[in-house]
Amino acid sequence: MEIKQDTEVSILSDPHFQRLFRYTVHLDHIDDDGAELTNQFGEFLHVSPQKICSDFIKRGISLDDERFIEKGVKAIEYGFRQCNSDGTFNNNIWGIDMYDVNAMEDNIEFIQAASHSYLMLKNSHFSDYCSSMEEFKNGIGRAMYYIAPKEKALVSQANDFPERLLYDALAFASGFIFMDDLDIGFVTSKEDGALSLTKGTRSSLMRTRSLCFSLRFSKENMKRQRDDGSWITLGGFDSSYQAVNLLKAQEIFIYSHYSQLSRDSKLNIELRESIDRGIEWEKSKVLFSGEVVSENNRRSELIDYPTVIASFLYHWKLTDDNESLCMANKIMDHYVSISQ
Repeated sequence: MEIKQDTEVSILSDPHFQRLFRYTVHLDHIDDDGAELTNQFGEFLHVSPQKICSDFIKRGISLDDERFIEKGVKAIEYGFRQCNSDGTFNNNIWGIDMYDVNAMEDNIEFIQAASHSYLMLKNSHFSDYCSSMEEFKNGIGRAMYYIAPKEKALVSQANDFPERLLYDALAFASGFIFMDDLDIGFVTSKEDGALSLTKGTRSSLMRTRSLCFSLRFSKENMKRQRDDGSWITLGGFDSSYQAVNLLKAQEIFIYSHYSQLSRDSKLNIELRESIDRGIEWEKSKVLFSGEVVSENNRRSELIDYPTVIASFLYHWKLTDDNESLCMANKIMDHYVSISQ
C-alpha cells in the first residue's frame, strides 16, 4: 500500500475494523465529563487510562459516528486538565511521586494516544474538532517539554518493557506534527519555570528534538527484538505485549512516511523488517481455534485480544498479507465466542 497522509483513516474504514470496534469500544467507557472508567469513582487516579481516547476516535472515524468523536475529544480534554504548568500530571495512584520515571511512563501512554488522535482527526472529515481542543493545545507541548530531558531514564526503564519505547516514539513523532501545524513553541518563565505557548517558532529547538527523540526511541525498541521476531520482555517473551509492540510500530511506520521522520529511509526499512518478523512470531502463537497462546508469557496470562486483532489487520492493510487477515478473522471469532 502506498503510504499517504490519510492512510490510517482509509485503513480504519474497512469493514473488518468496523466489526472490531463495534464489539470492543462502547460509549459508556467514557462519561460525559470525559473520564474513563478508572477515573469515574469520585477522584482522578492517573492519566494513562485516558488513552482510550484514540480507540474512540478510531471507532468514530471507522463507523462515521460523531458520538464517539465527541467523547474521544472529551477524554483528551479531561486528561490534559490534570496537567500541571510544569508538564507533570496529578497522578494519584500507587504512591508514586509525580516526578518518578514510572509516572512519566504513565503520562506518555496518554500523551501518545492524544497526539495520535489529533493526527487521525486532522486527516478525516472530523478535522474541525482539532481547532477546538484548547486543553490539548495548552498541554501537549508542556508535557513533552517536561519529559524530553528524561530520555536516558525512559530508555533504561524500558529494558524489560520494550513497547514503552514505541509509546515514547509516537508521542514525540505525532507531537512534532501537531506543533508544526500550529506554528507554536514553548518558552520558560524565568520566575517559576512554567511553560507557556508562543507563536512563530517554526525553527524551534523543541521540534528538532522531538524528531531526534522519536528516531532514537524507535531504534532502541528494535534493539530489544530477537532475530525470531519476539521482543525481549522480562528476559522472555509475551504474546499479548508483542501485539502492543506491533500495533505501535505500525502506527509509527505510517506517520514516518509523511513527517520528517521519513528522511531516515533506513529507519523505514528497519521498521518494516521488524514488523514483519514480529508478525510471523505472533502467528506462531495462534491456534487453529483462534486462541492466542499465553503459556510462558512473562508479563500477562490474559491476552489483549482487541490489540492482537488490530495488529494483524494493520499488517494486512499495509502489506496485503492475506494470512494476517485470516489470523485476524479467526482470532476475532474466538474472542466473540469467549466473551458471550
